Formats: sequence, C-alpha cells, structure tokens
Amino acid sequence: MSVFRLPVRASRGPGARPIAAVIVAAAALAAGSLTATAPAHAASGTPAQRPGATAHSTRSQSAARPTCAINDTSGCLDNTATSAFTTTTSPADADGSGNSFNAADLTSTAGWRSGKTVTVDGATITLPEFGTGTYDNMLASGQTVTLPGSGVVNTGDAVVFLAFATGGAAKGATGTITYAKNNCLDQNNPVDQGYDLDTVPDWLSGPTSAASITLVHENHSDNTQTSPVSGPKVYAVSVPLACPGSVVSGITVPLFTNGVQAGRPALHILGLGVRPMAVTGSGSSAQHWVGTWASVQDTDEVRLSDDSTATANGQTLRIPAHVSIGTDSGNGVRIHLSNAMGATPVTFDAASVAPQDTTAGGATAAAAPTTLTFEGSPSVTVPAGGDATSDPVPLTVQQQATVLVSLQVHGAVSAMPGHAVARTPVWASDAADRTGDTAAAHYTRTTYTGLPYLSGIDVTTSTSHPTGSLVLYGDQSVNGDTASEDGRHHLSDAITSALVNDPHGNASVDYGVLNAGTDSGNQLPQITNSATPINALNPQD
Repeated sequence: MSVFRLPVRASRGPGARPIAAVIVAAAALAAGSLTATAPAHAASGTPAQRPGATAHSTRSQSAARPTCAINDTSGCLDNTATSAFTTTTSPADADGSGNSFNAADLTSTAGWRSGKTVTVDGATITLPEFGTGTYDNMLASGQTVTLPGSGVVNTGDAVVFLAFATGGAAKGATGTITYAKNNCLDQNNPVDQGYDLDTVPDWLSGPTSAASITLVHENHSDNTQTSPVSGPKVYAVSVPLACPGSVVSGITVPLFTNGVQAGRPALHILGLGVRPMAVTGSGSSAQHWVGTWASVQDTDEVRLSDDSTATANGQTLRIPAHVSIGTDSGNGVRIHLSNAMGATPVTFDAASVAPQDTTAGGATAAAAPTTLTFEGSPSVTVPAGGDATSDPVPLTVQQQATVLVSLQVHGAVSAMPGHAVARTPVWASDAADRTGDTAAAHYTRTTYTGLPYLSGIDVTTSTSHPTGSLVLYGDQSVNGDTASEDGRHHLSDAITSALVNDPHGNASVDYGVLNAGTDSGNQLPQITNSATPINALNPQD
C-alpha cells in the first residue's frame, strides 16, 4: 500500500475531538495509491542535503558503529526484549527492570514468524529471532543499515520502522537516509536526508489505538508473568522519502541510547523496510497504480446489526466496492487486505474480483470472477498487525463501477477486524469456496454493520501521464454514517459524481477519490512530541 506525506515535520493538533467536516488530506493530487491501514505513527523528513552537509558529518562520526543489512540485522542487534516464559531465569531486559515481551505472544498468537518477514504499512520487514535468549532488537545507537542492490526493496516512498520505546516515550530521535548517486537531487553523488522520529510511544503506556500489534503478556526476570491492562505494544513509524523512487543505499538509525535503564527512555527497533512505489515493472511492462477505493481499518470486531460480533467459519465473503477512477488501457487491478486491527493471524484460502452485474446487482457478478493470487499462491495468511497486496490481474473496471471482491476465510474466525461503520452490504456463502461463482445463489446478505478485511483497491493508470488520489479525511461526515446502505452514497461517491457531472469537465474521473473517514474519535495527529499521541487512525503519509 502506497501512501504519501510531504517531507516536512508533521503538525499535530490538540487532543480534543475536532469538529467533523471534510478534511482533504492531500496537499496535491499525490501520485501513488492509498490503502487504509492500521495506525502508523508519523515521522518527519527534512530535505535531502548534498555531500559534505551536516548529515554526512553525523555519519562519519558514527563510522565505527555497527553495520548490517536490512534483511539481516543480526550485526546491529544489541538488546534482548523477548523471552520464552519458563521457570528458567531469562536474560531478556527490555526496560532496565528485567521485563520483556512474551515470545509466544508474537509467534504463536500473533503469527509473527521468528526470523521471517512481516508486511506492515506496506513495507516488508525482516524480523529477528524471538525468544532464544540472544539479541532480538537494536537499541537506536547510530547503527547503519545497508540496502543490498538486489533481493530487497531499495526504492520506494517511505521507510517504515517497527519500533517501541521503554522507560517513557522516545522523542525527537534523528537519523539519516542515504541515497545512492543518480538520485533526485544529485546525479553524481550520494545524498543524505535527515529524518526525525517525533514520538515513538512507550511499549506499555502508549496508545493501543495507534499500535501495529498489542500483546497480552509481560514476562519478568523473577520468572513471573503478568497481563498489563494496556499490553506491550509495537508501533509502525513511517518516514517519507524526499526522493521517492531513488535508490536508498543506507539508513542510519537515531543515536538515542546505548543501553536500557529503568525510568529512562530507550528507543528499540525490531526491523525496518522500504515501502514500494506505486509504479511496478519497467519499460514496456511498467504499470502505474492509483487507489480507486479505500476503507479505514478502525475496529478489531466488525459487528452485526444486533451489536453482536460478526464471525465466519469457512465461508466466502462477497464485498462490493464502488470505485472512483477506472482502469486505463493496461486494465490492471489489485486489492489490499488488512489484519491491522486483528489479534491473531487470518488465512484466506481463495480470493477473486469481478464487476457487479449492473442489472441483477447484489452478489451477482457480470462475468466469471478473476482469481487473485498473492506472490503466486491462491491463499495468503496475514498475521496480526499485517497486510497483504494481491498480484495484479488484467481486468477492465469502468469509472464509478461496483466491483465484487470475494474472500474465502479459512476455518472458524471468532472476530473479524476491519471498518466499523461501512453502510455497505456484505454477502456470505455457505462453508465453501464460492469465490468463482458468478451467480448469487449461494450467497445471503448479512447484517454486518462494518466491512471486514478489505482495505483498498488499486487500478492502473497511464505511466506517461500518471495521476494520483484525493483523500477525504475526517469523521462521520466523511465516513457517511447516515448514508443509505448500498455502499454508493458516501461523500467520496458524491464528489466522484460531481466530477463526472461538472458542466465544464469531460465527464471523466481523472484521479482516485478515496474515503478515509471513520466514526472513531481520533482523526488528526496530536501535538508533536506528545507522550501519548492520539495520531490519525489512518494517516496519509
């Protein structure tokens, strides 16, 4: 999922609930696609500097500090923050008081695989080994993380850190991002971009609503275990790139702390990754992607009309999405799935996409659905706090069309995260793979008041004349809490119709119109360096 933030310090407003109106969270029609995601804390970037500037002198001072590759950070790790809960004394000490994450909460419960990758906020991040008694995170002490020329994503629009603080929030931590030569500012020399992690919340006292993952247990050095009311948390912090698309050769993490001490803030980094650009492929195979529909992930439990929790058990869900911009001649479509608000992994055994039959409507497709894959596989498992993007498929989608996304959920699911108030119908089948069904015979309309799992849809647009998306950002007025329940009468739909009907226009939708509204109370970023920033539930960076 590609999102966009201008490379300046994020401004955070007061914590009181803002008066809801329409907030357009795009300073321009930003090229790229957007998918509504879990809360990722904001960071700011400063314009890149030429060689010899302050950023380079900072790097030279830390030349003797550890260096590691972004897909193998073992050489930079210097703290143990996770432990296996046993009767044996653990060496883990995240906060200077002998406390640590419970490794089983990360691996068995949340589905974060030790030593493997997880995709959070669109970036694929290599995780350390958990619960082995060895170092499993880096205390931010000026380490340099290099990006190999192959095998990793080294171009994109943002760097995403998986991080947490102990001993209080970590504030104002600064580092540098180094671009290889042939970057957007200097064709002949590397260039450094300074960045500022305004606030990384404390793992225990930080806000749960903004966490990428919230765990249950806290292990202690005296072989005991507790379950804090606000469980241990990890946050995703995204730093916008001043040169999107330029090769990133290295990232110097902040020089913030060299050790943990009780009551003193320490910044921990589990891993980091670069979020890919909206352009995929190259040459004649290049495709430019833009968001055409989005749904904010703002609840851990989609509800039924009687306010009970929606569940699934091997069923196929068919979800309609009323898009804005249509595909270009490349006719490419891809979807985004999110488990950002989930507490456990979810597996989708099959998925498909199809235009809705404009005559029959409902769960009836206009043609045989197109099968979706994820890295070539028909199924995908999304861990808690994670997301997944489907492989592109060729499909013509007209502007303002409704497409049907079908997802078969594996096994029994006791709660489904997603968007809380969708005003959109959702159909569910019997316990079978009905993703390939054209007819609606095996589908029954549910009483879901929210919309599970589906967080965004992208379409291809011209690579020679790329466009972007306009993001509508706010609360009930934007979300359309009182709109009719056909999924076609949100504010984003009204604006799209206004573009088409503009007497001075050409009756076309030239850019995506995305709805980032939510009925939750947290819409805007908080004051910079707040210890508990409410932050936007779906920040556009």
